[in-house]
Amino acid sequence: MGWSNDQFDGSLTLPTGSTSGQRIVLDGTSTPASITVYDASNNIVAQMTTDIPNFAGDSGGFFTLDPATQKIVGIFGEAIQFGDAINSLVNAPTIFYQYFSIPGPDVTRLQLQSGRVIASQTSARLNLDCSTTGFRPEVSMASAAVDIDDFLCTIYGDLEIKRNLSIDGVDQGRGPVSYTPITSNTGTVTTTETIAIDTPAMTFVTGRAYRITAKGLVQSSISGDVVRVRVRQTGLGGALLYDSHGGLAITANNGNTAFYQGNIVRNDTGSDITDDIVLTYVRQSGTGNALIAATATQPAYLDVEDIGASSSFANATAL
Repeated sequence: MGWSNDQFDGSLTLPTGSTSGQRIVLDGTSTPASITVYDASNNIVAQMTTDIPNFAGDSGGFFTLDPATQKIVGIFGEAIQFGDAINSLVNAPTIFYQYFSIPGPDVTRLQLQSGRVIASQTSARLNLDCSTTGFRPEVSMASAAVDIDDFLCTIYGDLEIKRNLSIDGVDQGRGPVSYTPITSNTGTVTTTETIAIDTPAMTFVTGRAYRITAKGLVQSSISGDVVRVRVRQTGLGGALLYDSHGGLAITANNGNTAFYQGNIVRNDTGSDITDDIVLTYVRQSGTGNALIAATATQPAYLDVEDIGASSSFANATAL
């Protein structure tokens, strides 16, 4: 077989004695120790050392090849680099993989970092951490000397966020929850509060705040009448979430007065609340018949939007 000793000092080259061409060199005495693979043209095609740099202060790493396709099928360890300088971050983009299981919660990290021309330069870094507490991607600069305000991340295409978006630690809200329009006039009323719009049931998540917006046109048959609109939780007689307290005066017979009003509400009950909300109207004063006017091009509507954590709106109306 060429040699049979199970111990040797120095380096070992396979085939024995080869100095060029396809060969494998095992060097256990140099620092770092290494295994280097050369192709038939004397090019280094793979190398593993005991000094592969990484970001945790540890060392070691290896990859496996599919013998049939010669493609990498697995990368293991804590740092694998690709580039001109195998043992330096300079010029070498890096894939850093780390898995912790003991002690503490399981954490799997994939870190991608671009190469640098000189060690003092910055490079882009992407961390993907998966743990028992969730998935946390992070884009940053590899050098703390760079002000993070100078870092620009451009996204081409759609961005989907399943939970919360925060900017400088402030929750920006989860967006639209419900939009309920009407496109034709309601019936007329006088002094009986009546529902104009009733939303589908929706979930108000505990710890969240919501902006409720009511928009439309009130109308009455007699000039000088005053119409009142309200937003309630759970239909007529439900908790009052907004009240115009009159204020919507009609200035001409059968004239319209626009309203675009609303309120911020919060759920701090400790449990999610599933409920509908309604927009009601009534003639506050006067003698005419009142209604809410709407058309296909000028709808009246109730709109509900998640605007962030309830802690940011401590004085908002409680659900």
